Amino acid sequence: MELKELRPKELEKWTVAAEVVDLGCTDVAIRRGRTRLGCTRKTLLKYVQWHQEGDVSRFCHKNRGRKPVTTKDEGDKAEVVRLYRDTYSTASFAHFTEILGEDHGMGMSEGTVHAILKGAYLVSPSCRKATRREMEKSLRQLARKEHLSKAEGEHINAALNIIDGGDAHPRRARSKYFGEMIQMDASEYRWVPKAGKWHLHAAIDDATGELVGAWFDDQETLNGYYHVLYMILKLHGIPSLFRTDRRTVFEYSQLGKEDEEKDTHTQFSAACKALGIGIESGSVPQWKGRILSASYIYPHTYNNSRLCNELPRTMCG
Repeated sequence: MELKELRPKELEKWTVAAEVVDLGCTDVAIRRGRTRLGCTRKTLLKYVQWHQEGDVSRFCHKNRGRKPVTTKDEGDKAEVVRLYRDTYSTASFAHFTEILGEDHGMGMSEGTVHAILKGAYLVSPSCRKATRREMEKSLRQLARKEHLSKAEGEHINAALNIIDGGDAHPRRARSKYFGEMIQMDASEYRWVPKAGKWHLHAAIDDATGELVGAWFDDQETLNGYYHVLYMILKLHGIPSLFRTDRRTVFEYSQLGKEDEEKDTHTQFSAACKALGIGIESGSVPQWKGRILSASYIYPHTYNNSRLCNELPRTMCG
């Protein structure tokens, strides 16, 4: 075996061992060699002995060229890809792994199935949007390469059709009319430098995405939402529905009482009931995705010192 056949890390071990031998294997040379390789003294002395013996193959890993025991046969991989593409393309990768074991006698781990299918540029119908975008980007780059065979082109087109076939998590359609649904929430952030944390109470129309009311306060309070409601009523009129989280400002149910008539109305919900405004509350953040995304965008898009100038003066408390 020759030196040119060694890999970079293996060649570095040979080079360091050679330098230590040239310097007479002194303590200083050994310390320098250990620092370069990040190994123990015993390991470095082993490399030195191999170098003195002149056998370059000792620096080569013994498993080079050997397939791992867990390597799957190419025929099995092709069968997995064919089954998923032709029959089970609507199943998630986890479900497909169970199908392979129960119906086809192919016992594979979920990670192995993931690697095989992603290597064939297939995506799960329940994958994340980021995964779908990354796979699509890779396929577009492959499609731009020259000298693609007809089979490769057909394979890339089929994979792109699967990716573009539909959204795994379709978004809820926007409301049809302005004021049909208003989403409300508060966001805590250091909006102005050296001024402490403020809570921005905000309301966004679901149909248009327009900011219809906002108010700064020290905490997320009933007073802040009252000011937002006042702005909405004064500037836009009475909305049809508020969608909020399950704070006691909006909803409060007495324990042990399942009858809706016995539930206690909060001050805010009583005011909305008098105006004919409905309130829907949910504990899942995506329940009010418009206001959730806006609460993230504001502190990361605006220069904090300019925020009060960007918003109407009445919104700054």
